[in-house]
Parts: sequence; C-alpha cells; structure tokens
Amino acid sequence: MKFSEIRKKYHCSTQLKLSGLDETDVDILAELDSNSRATYAELAIKVGLSRDGVKYRIARMEKKGVILDFSVEVNLKSLGLVCCWKDGQFCF
Repeated sequence: MKFSEIRKKYHCSTQLKLSGLDETDVDILAELDSNSRATYAELAIKVGLSRDGVKYRIARMEKKGVILDFSVEVNLKSLGLVCCWKDGQFCF
C-alpha cells in the first residue's frame, strides 16, 4: 500500500507528531511516494517550501530512518524475462 493511501485511510497524525514529523513532512512523503524522481525544486513548489527547505527535511527523514531509499521497479516482462520462485530462489 502506498503512503498516500495509508495517509487517507488511517488518521495517523498523533503518531506522526510523536515521531517528530509535521504535516509538511507528510506532504513531502506523499509526493515522493507518488514520484520518487521529483526534484527538490518540484517538491518545493508542491509543498510550499524553498528548495533548500525540502532538501533539509528529506535529509533529516533519511537520517531518522523514515526514508530508507529511493528505488526503481523494473518491468521484467518488458525485458522479455519471466521470473518465478522455485525451491527458495528466483529463476528466469
């Protein structure tokens, strides 16, 4: 489930405040969840902060372990690969 869906479904504002996050941090997480390739400048416009403000907040969330990494999901079928799980390992 994407962070933005969790945010809508569950009202976790109390827990987020206890973890040191505010609504702007949550907005940044939701934007990154939607597009992890967004630039600091693009995020800044969407959340109403400066580019440096967004960069600082993302770095702080990475340091706290809130953001673990920025990843890519590869479509194996588009590469002509079919993947399966057999005997505890991937096979192609």
